Amino acid sequence: MTNQLSTLRTELRVLRAWAESQLDADTDWQNVAEHMTAVLDALICGEVPPRPL
Repeated sequence: MTNQLSTLRTELRVLRAWAESQLDADTDWQNVAEHMTAVLDALICGEVPPRPL
């Protein structure tokens, strides 16, 4: 369980960093929100999250 929590935290840090960089680059908020939703859905289901485009 500890390993899963560590992996989840790492994935969330990566997701946050990606979202911040996209928003700093004036990327469409809709695209960022859709990707974040897909990643969170995958993490909740225990699946490997999709990587940013």
